[in-house]
Amino acid sequence: SISHEPTTVCGVDDVTRRQRIYREIQRTSERNSDLFDMTTHRGMALDWITNGDPMGLCPDSENLGQRYALGLFYFSTTGDQWSYCSRLAGKTDCPGRNRFLSEYHECTWAGVACTGDNVTRIEFESNNV
Repeated sequence: SISHEPTTVCGVDDVTRRQRIYREIQRTSERNSDLFDMTTHRGMALDWITNGDPMGLCPDSENLGQRYALGLFYFSTTGDQWSYCSRLAGKTDCPGRNRFLSEYHECTWAGVACTGDNVTRIEFESNNV
């Protein structure tokens, strides 16, 4: 089972950690042309997963891909404008669940349904998506 606690040590320095995450995301992505453009949704998601994600995943973390995909979903749907549970704590309410892009395992984020530790669907109604 995947730990739901933040990962703080990957056995490498932070620069190497970020480079390995870049390679892993590139390896699993169909299109890489805008991956490093931080003005695109894909670039914003990559920047978040490597530099801003409070969970601080390692390149070989089992949930790296799905956590990146949920970050991509968030940025692609202008998550900061959602009606509830955006990453902006002071802007929206999030009753009973964890906010998107929080330090908690993504299966505990509002609107995310999982089987075990694997995301199976996103359930968002009336959330300005």
